[in-house]
Amino acid sequence: MVDKSRRRLIAPSVIAVIGAAGAIWQAAEGWVGFDALLLMAAVVFVAVGVIVLARASGNRLGWVLSLIGLSLIGAGIAELLNQKGLVAGEAIGGTLWLSWFVLAGFLFLWFPTGRVPSRRWRFVEWIGFVGAAVSLSYLVAGEICLETNDDGICTNWARNPIGIPAIPNPEYGPLGGLNTAVLGVFIVASIGGIAYRFFRSRGVERLQLKWLLLSAVALFAIALVQESVPMPLWLGGVLFGLGVVALPVSIGVAILKYRLYDIDRIISRTLGYGLVVVFLALVYVTIAVWLPTRVTGEQSPIFVAGATLLAAALFNPVRRRVIRAVDRRFHRSRYDPDRVMSDFAGRLREQVDMERLTSDWLGVVIRTMSPASAGVWMRER
Repeated sequence: MVDKSRRRLIAPSVIAVIGAAGAIWQAAEGWVGFDALLLMAAVVFVAVGVIVLARASGNRLGWVLSLIGLSLIGAGIAELLNQKGLVAGEAIGGTLWLSWFVLAGFLFLWFPTGRVPSRRWRFVEWIGFVGAAVSLSYLVAGEICLETNDDGICTNWARNPIGIPAIPNPEYGPLGGLNTAVLGVFIVASIGGIAYRFFRSRGVERLQLKWLLLSAVALFAIALVQESVPMPLWLGGVLFGLGVVALPVSIGVAILKYRLYDIDRIISRTLGYGLVVVFLALVYVTIAVWLPTRVTGEQSPIFVAGATLLAAALFNPVRRRVIRAVDRRFHRSRYDPDRVMSDFAGRLREQVDMERLTSDWLGVVIRTMSPASAGVWMRER
């Protein structure tokens, strides 16, 4: 009965968040596509969080995901208040900014079971609770910082209309350094917790952790590309927004174990096509940019056309070789299964020695599935 009642809350919760996101978008001024993607990410976070709460009863990550989504909605509300010049918007925004660090820490610490890796990690959980309490105190701090200098020191204070004068600002007040240290220790310890899980995990839990790490690494790579590669501002925002949206999706797949075993396939294809793109980009830049400047001293449309045709011609041959090499590296049964099975079937027709046949069969399983151990048991007649 409890599970059914929880499942009935999925649709209303998601519809409510969609409505809030739409209302914020309509009321906002000067927002761009990146902001729309963040609102979309809020909807996805809440949707995945509610589904996890309904289908994986007792997993606290459902609350964490839902709170992350609601905090993104809250950030949109805070921005609307800032546009109207209300100090309360700064108080809400500062609270959510600190809370995101706490939520990210709990996400890493509790993933994928909703619990700490072991009892020894309970102290990290308590550090997170302390960090959460301090972060929430920003909302009712007596003063709010409106402007800082290059050294991060507040130079413009304003009275918080919803604050309590006796509560110091947890980010820029006298206890700001202590709060930063608490959050820093919590984040580092949480990352250490998920690393501890990964190296000790086996089977399903290892696959679940791979889903989270894949999305986290992809988001980090997008942020790195944004900083190092010149690109239009809208394109960088869209890529980062898509990376944020992909994060709750991958977490939901991992926790609910939906198509869990496709992770190695996704990683191998992502790595394979990434290598292909990098190689073809190097070929194009070398021929279209570097070579003409060395030969003629300036860029030439002839070199550009030649580089484009060469890159197009190389795509399929390079893709086949790179994908084959990556699949071989991952040692999975999806690596050319037709060829492996046809070769084994051919040997099966010619082989009459049971001992050699068994050894050959075992070798095929080891090469394609890469198990930790393998053996064959034959019942004696």
